[in-house]
Amino acid sequence: MEIDKVSKFILHRIKNELTNDDKLIYELDKNKFNIILSRSNISLERFYSNTNFSEKERGSLLFNLLVCSSVPDLILKHINWKDFELIVSSAFDQSGYSTLHSYRIKTESKSTNEIDIIAFKFPFLFLIDCKYHKKSPPSYYSKAALLQKERLDSLIEVFPEIYSDLMTKLGLPIRNKVKLIALVVSWKNVSVKIFNGVPIVPLFKLPGFLREIDEFEDKIYKFSFSISYSTSAIS
Repeated sequence: MEIDKVSKFILHRIKNELTNDDKLIYELDKNKFNIILSRSNISLERFYSNTNFSEKERGSLLFNLLVCSSVPDLILKHINWKDFELIVSSAFDQSGYSTLHSYRIKTESKSTNEIDIIAFKFPFLFLIDCKYHKKSPPSYYSKAALLQKERLDSLIEVFPEIYSDLMTKLGLPIRNKVKLIALVVSWKNVSVKIFNGVPIVPLFKLPGFLREIDEFEDKIYKFSFSISYSTSAIS
């Protein structure tokens, strides 16, 4: 199977590779094209503008392109690791989460850990590691889960001190309870697995996982914080 012409058209625009011939593709499947733009909150005028898309727009277009595609695996082959992170972020956005990219944590030992994405919707705060590797043995993901668990532990050490700044960067008010969860999102479309208490979730199963997160709580490694302006405590 091949990527359909509308998908190729949108991929060309995202990469600023539109040609005059590409513009004729819009006449082939107006319905699909309009659905993708509508779900991405991008007008036709904005789509054809000469300016580059923002990261949020790019991620939203790619995410909805995948959702509407009959061959999403083929589309994924045309993107890079950075686009994959934007797609994962958009999946969280469309599930009602606020997201932050490339968040750096200075640990108590003065080293620095970088989190690909932080996503928050009360009461869950996810630390997300995005793995865009097409061919990876199971040991690759078990190691990734262990490293992400260590990043969560590093965040827990300093969380009371950085919480206010983190919520400000997310554009959210202080909440009195937060559940911290480490998560790895993979390119491979396999079943959800849990290594060392850390869920390994394929991109295409991420929306369902987020809807059913309550069912996974007892199986995953997490920390619950009760926080006030003057004190912080683990509950």
